[in-house]
Amino acid sequence: MFETAGTLTIVELASSLVALVLLPLLWAAVAVLAVVRRSGTRFAVRVAIATSGGTLGLAVAHAIRASQLPAGRVAHQHVAQLARIGQLDAALDLVRDPTSATYAVLVAFMAFAAVLHAVWTAPSGIAARLAWTGLAASSTLLVVLADGLPTLAVGLQMATLAGWATAGGGRARSLGLALAGDVAVVFVAWVLFWSLGGTFGASGYTPDPQPRFAIVALPDPVRADAKATVSLTTYEDALVTSDDGPPLPGEPLRSPFTLALDPGSYSFRIQAGAATTDLLVTHVTLAAGRAYVLTPYGPTTSFRNLDDQLAVSRPTPTGPSSMRSVLAARTIGGVQVPTVLGIVAVLAALLRLALLSRSERGGLAYALEGVPPVVLVMHIAPLVDPGAAAALAIAPALAAAVLAASAASSPSRGAVARTVLAALASLAVAAVLLGETAGAVTLVVAATLGTAAITAALDSEADVRWLGVACASVAGVLPAAGASPGVATVLAGAFGASAANRIAGSVAAPFGTIAVILVSLAVFRVYGATIAMGRPTGGRRGPRALVVMLAVSSLVAGAALGAGSSPFGGHAVPFARRLVDGAGGLDGAPRISAAALGLSLAAAVIGLIAARRATRTPAVPGWLSVLELPAALVARGTDGCVSLVRFFVRSVDVMNEDVIDDVTEVVVSGVSAVGAGVRRADAVVAGGMLARAFGRGAGEVGVGTAIDHPRTFERVTLALLVGMVALLGAVVLSSVILG
Repeated sequence: MFETAGTLTIVELASSLVALVLLPLLWAAVAVLAVVRRSGTRFAVRVAIATSGGTLGLAVAHAIRASQLPAGRVAHQHVAQLARIGQLDAALDLVRDPTSATYAVLVAFMAFAAVLHAVWTAPSGIAARLAWTGLAASSTLLVVLADGLPTLAVGLQMATLAGWATAGGGRARSLGLALAGDVAVVFVAWVLFWSLGGTFGASGYTPDPQPRFAIVALPDPVRADAKATVSLTTYEDALVTSDDGPPLPGEPLRSPFTLALDPGSYSFRIQAGAATTDLLVTHVTLAAGRAYVLTPYGPTTSFRNLDDQLAVSRPTPTGPSSMRSVLAARTIGGVQVPTVLGIVAVLAALLRLALLSRSERGGLAYALEGVPPVVLVMHIAPLVDPGAAAALAIAPALAAAVLAASAASSPSRGAVARTVLAALASLAVAAVLLGETAGAVTLVVAATLGTAAITAALDSEADVRWLGVACASVAGVLPAAGASPGVATVLAGAFGASAANRIAGSVAAPFGTIAVILVSLAVFRVYGATIAMGRPTGGRRGPRALVVMLAVSSLVAGAALGAGSSPFGGHAVPFARRLVDGAGGLDGAPRISAAALGLSLAAAVIGLIAARRATRTPAVPGWLSVLELPAALVARGTDGCVSLVRFFVRSVDVMNEDVIDDVTEVVVSGVSAVGAGVRRADAVVAGGMLARAFGRGAGEVGVGTAIDHPRTFERVTLALLVGMVALLGAVVLSSVILG
């Protein structure tokens, strides 16, 4: 069996995870039919409300079940196998643990709220909005439940397209950047395949050719006929025979199959293909009435197993070394592979968040877009060295400050909530890189619910006082409620990194503090402007109830996830810390935690005071225009990069069209010029002393170098011809590659 480390984990099958992902697609499909037929909108609305409610109920049931599972157990569901490179398995798998179950409840709750909001506020085109909302919910659930990079990459691509379409389309540049970030995840998967699917030797890369199989007992009910059931669903068309003992009924069996056997000891031989040696599962005991499945076991991109497999020692030329050390010793462009993975993941997350902040339409479905970037970095961060991860945290902290400045200076109230969510999600990415994953979970949950409450309050005639509650929750003004615990944990993580002699922590902390100030300024500017407009405190009951539900959920979720006294010397562990699998937190540093909490509250209050000054008069203060400069500089730099890329694309297009004709013309004109020069030189030296001198010199050179020999002359001619052809081929090939 393949080597692994850590404690054994008992895997329970949970086929309802597939239903959890597919339920939103059901109402999306019904809504698409309503759009195509231009009828049945009312039926599509009813289906969307029912299925979104069912999705929320199923997600809550999974969260309860995840909290009840004892340590060492996890729920998992294999969906499909994509490919295998040697022992490395790339498959679509879903997993449910406390962290993914928490995110699933958040996504399902927001999908249900987005459906209700669309039904109550969308004047037209509700069927199309419901369709894209269903796709966004399904893809986000696929991301949070993903148990491997292939599943994560598929979910990210779907979520990007759904988010772009929900915002009304357009902005092809932002979509292209976000998709480029998602493609970078595929690069991360390729690097892991390259690192784990085989070995490097003197002859180059050699993939491991022999995957292994194991037999797994399923927790199915006992059969009444006391038979044992064995099934094989992977390796389609593989042949299975008995390796020892009596033959199997009907052998050779062809996969997939399910076979009933008498209890006893069996050995199986699996012939997976001509390129793979026979695989053996020998001397396994089948109990009466139990069900078993033959499954591949070996290196994988599964997040659940990756950390344990990287801890196993592998043979190297210098002696045994863990795979994590081997991975760190390999470089790409002089940079360690784990650091490259972290850079690519952070880049992909920031590009997705840039798309989130670029539009102000689409109802509440945009709130789902803040979850995938944080989940992506959560999966990649454990592979990165803590020192390198702390340095990478500077980028999302700086991005959070830039996005918050853009929100604070935005003239449109509708765009503020989206940009604030992007800023807080960037801050959550920084928290993950600083080792405070629990704080990131708290921040994402509170920010998602709070910004959705702000949007719902602005889109309907809701009570302006609940808009203020939502703004206070997002800004982190209320201690130990809303976003406050998450923001405090981010700053505490930065202080902890600085205390551990990582200079990056002292750089990330100021950026994070500035981001908190500007987020508070942005949301309270919206609140002040709404009060100045004389908004009523009435409105329709449904939208009002939705705003109250979202605002209260944001406050309560932040308090429930972040409450605890362990950072301050007590014994209660914050609930979010219990949901996250892994070390972290500052339980032994109460002073750092207290300083971070005080700084986060002070920053939020400073933003509140600045917002009150900014909304004191109807005119926009001039100092707010200064906050537009960072976003303007980033936009100008992006425009310059895009213009440069377009220039190269146009150049390559022109080169692809005219390169052959141009090269041919240059060669012909060059040959003609050389021929004319030779004829003029020949006329000059054709007679007299000069001709005899050149003739004698040429003869001596020809004799000395044997160039007058027929074979030598042919070689020189052939070399010149090959050189010209190679030059032409290099030009054409470069054009094709650049194109």
